[in-house]
Amino acid sequence: MRNSFFSLLVLASLALVVNAQSASNAAPSTIKCPHCGVGDVPAWCTDFDKALAIAKESQKPILIVFSGSDWCPPCIVFEKEILSTPEFLAAMKACKFVPLFVDFPRTKRLPADQTRKNAALAEKFNVEGFPTTVLLNPDGKVLAKQFGLTSFYGAPLWRTPKDFLAWIERNAK
Repeated sequence: MRNSFFSLLVLASLALVVNAQSASNAAPSTIKCPHCGVGDVPAWCTDFDKALAIAKESQKPILIVFSGSDWCPPCIVFEKEILSTPEFLAAMKACKFVPLFVDFPRTKRLPADQTRKNAALAEKFNVEGFPTTVLLNPDGKVLAKQFGLTSFYGAPLWRTPKDFLAWIERNAK
């Protein structure tokens, strides 16, 4: 009886760990922005046309993150150490930009229409690897584009959310 209890406890613990890991590898969660002048806006849009309409109406830049959320190690690090931090989420809530998440998962299946739209966006913005970050003006013109998390010389581009937010602000002008 005692061994059965401990076996059950171990299995339950493993299930919780696996569930937590799969949740952390998913696209960043959606939240509602109370500050946006265009109404309720999900924290991460997944539709380019909707993001562009919001950007035009609010005159905010669009931040596109192309990711392989459940298989790409740098993408997982980027989501964990930058995109899901309180500092970055606070900037999203303050509507400093319109965030668009374009995902290419391998274990999670997206609807076929979303998969086609994501592939078209990757082609439009010449995405050659993950993560790729693209910053657009409200009219959809590319202001900046960055592949990966390190520079050509191997130095980290964004050590902290503050560095990433500074990159956004610097290039949005």
